[in-house]
Amino acid sequence: MSAEFSVFIAFIIFAGFFVWKLYPVLVQSLDDYIDSIRKKIHDVQSLQKRAEMSLNHAYGKQGQLEAAIEDSRRKSEERIRHIREENEKYVAALEKRHKEQLQAQLESELTRQRDLLIERLSDVIIEKLADKMQDTKSLPKINKEDLKNII
Repeated sequence: MSAEFSVFIAFIIFAGFFVWKLYPVLVQSLDDYIDSIRKKIHDVQSLQKRAEMSLNHAYGKQGQLEAAIEDSRRKSEERIRHIREENEKYVAALEKRHKEQLQAQLESELTRQRDLLIERLSDVIIEKLADKMQDTKSLPKINKEDLKNII
């Protein structure tokens, strides 16, 4: 037998052994590797779907928050407007009450001054009348208190 024939036989044995023992192991490991890649792709796709759902949920929440913020802003503006109206009414009522109080004080002071003036005028008139009546001796004497009571 020649050397070439021996190498050929060894090669055939090696190829047979390879096909018989190593090929199924190699195919199985490649199949396992393909399955792990498929599983990773499936995991990535499910993560992508969950991320999209989370993003949609976040957009929904963002819309709700924006609506709530807008509602709060509108309510705040309404409350500010209402408070301003109440303040205007309060200031108007306060001014009116202050005006009425000042008017009452003014009327009270005018009444007091008028009464004081009337009292002084009556005193002067009474003195003048008393002096004139005392000049006339024919009439009975009238004192100043009696004249004040008459006036």
